[in-house]
Amino acid sequence: MPSHWTYESFQIDSDLEQGDILHPTEELRNIFQEVHKNFLDPKYIAFILLTQSCDLIIRKGKRKARYLNIAVICELESVLHDLLSHICKTLTPGVYFKESKSQAKMLLERLFGQNEQALGLFYLHPDNDAGITVPAVAMLRISVTLRADHYNILKQARRGRLTTEF
Repeated sequence: MPSHWTYESFQIDSDLEQGDILHPTEELRNIFQEVHKNFLDPKYIAFILLTQSCDLIIRKGKRKARYLNIAVICELESVLHDLLSHICKTLTPGVYFKESKSQAKMLLERLFGQNEQALGLFYLHPDNDAGITVPAVAMLRISVTLRADHYNILKQARRGRLTTEF
């Protein structure tokens, strides 16, 4: 059972829901090999399901969603310098002017407070039971669309779930 408040537990046999965290299983990687090889990059440590839950429910024998959208999840450490470089003046890569400290602090406060919609980011606190082992960020604007017939592969790749509020 996840211990952080942004996650909830789920039944293994339950349907997929928006906010499900997916790991790059071999079957999922095979799909990426066919549809979009960029998503095989090891910097993508997991994925998050973006398709609305109401479109994933089976009604009259079929799902409303014909396609399933998933976004990438990266380790926060691997993208932090890039995020900061957009708002902070840099002397050299990774070295920022002191005058930029307040902008950096505000960005991190928005990110950790789940309030950074302008950049399409969602912070994921480490929680092994939710499938996130390091501080991570869902990059909601980097996504791929898969056919709904990949539903069971995505379901098998699921390792965690965000609470309904998110």
